[in-house]
Amino acid sequence: MQLFRITRRMKSLLVLSALAAFAFTGPILAQTSAVQRPIGDFLSTQGTFCIDDGMGGCFLFVPPIPNFFGWGALAQNRCGSVDYAGLANATLVRLGGRSLGTRTQGTVLERPLADGRAEVTVTLHTTNALSWVMQGCEDFASNPLLFGHRLPEVLAGKDAALGDSLFEVVLINTAPGAPLPDLLQLFIAPLPGQEPRFMSFYARAVGTYRALAGVPDGTPGRAQITQTGLFMTSFMGAVADAFPAERIDLPGVGTSTPVRLP
Repeated sequence: MQLFRITRRMKSLLVLSALAAFAFTGPILAQTSAVQRPIGDFLSTQGTFCIDDGMGGCFLFVPPIPNFFGWGALAQNRCGSVDYAGLANATLVRLGGRSLGTRTQGTVLERPLADGRAEVTVTLHTTNALSWVMQGCEDFASNPLLFGHRLPEVLAGKDAALGDSLFEVVLINTAPGAPLPDLLQLFIAPLPGQEPRFMSFYARAVGTYRALAGVPDGTPGRAQITQTGLFMTSFMGAVADAFPAERIDLPGVGTSTPVRLP
């Protein structure tokens, strides 16, 4: 899919949605065993939610890739992308480029709830995912890069930074066996009964730094992204921010020792 950033404005929307959704004690698991579903049930719906562009089409955060979550570390003034659902790689191949070898594997565990809905836990491991980090978070398509290259640049022959990621999502779905939501749809336009509960994302990528990072363009480097979203909290005090862990680190940047890759 394509990138979708989580900014302070988005966080406010998430918090308001969560406060409305969790004005009760929480879901109660039914006394029924959990069922494992194919990870394809999750992957097949990512990138399918259309954000109306007002002109009869769908707005894309980083054309021509379908939308997917991007990640922000506002305290560091950095945002980035890791192709965890394989949407950038699929677009690359569709447009005539060579596959980056992106691979996904994982599990979907579904537990029926007493109210007729279902708690779904998705664990997704992705390897060789197109990754990049930019300065600021205003525009995922055009903000200057610190690390890696976006898909249009890769199509034009630039090197691709590749990352491995581990993504865990816990959500409440409308019913056992119901189609799993595109994550953007879950947060922006949830169906009655759908709720986000927890999100954790960790990724490490290997590629090259851009000159904006303060080293010669093309210097070998690494990026690490850590994000944790808690949507089952009271949203007060220590958990007022639904994303208590937000970091995008570029080892070697800002130090006198350049990163040297094995």
